[in-house]
Amino acid sequence: MNSFLRLIAFGTVSGLVWGVAPLTLLEMWQSDGETLSVLLAGILTGIAVTRLLVWPLCHSNNRWRTVAIGAASLPLGAFLFGVIGSSIQLGVARWLGVTCELVKNGFQPLHMGVGLAGASLLPMFAIVFLPLAVTTTLLLHRLMRGSDDSERA
Repeated sequence: MNSFLRLIAFGTVSGLVWGVAPLTLLEMWQSDGETLSVLLAGILTGIAVTRLLVWPLCHSNNRWRTVAIGAASLPLGAFLFGVIGSSIQLGVARWLGVTCELVKNGFQPLHMGVGLAGASLLPMFAIVFLPLAVTTTLLLHRLMRGSDDSERA
């Protein structure tokens, strides 16, 4: 598998894993449409964050720099999830006629993104999500270094 497809696969899987967090924390299991929209938003956010981290991780030859990139990826991913998730949920809400958590107070994707980014840094969430974000970034960095080595062979 080429490195582009590996990155897409990594983003998809990590996005699905990260998508379970809002489903649980915001109790978004209310309807199939809402659940599927959150998982789709997780996948798209995972792919986007993976693609955005490629350049800085390619230039990171220091473990501490990689850890810092991972820490910065937490509010970045939360912001993107808020924007992407509210956009998808607006469509689901209109299509299925259900009330979705991310658009129950109207469609404000930037407001939702900023709110989730800020919330991700609150101690009660950061204590869990910050180590997870750093671990995910370290795994991505390892995947990228491994794919570089396999492409050279």
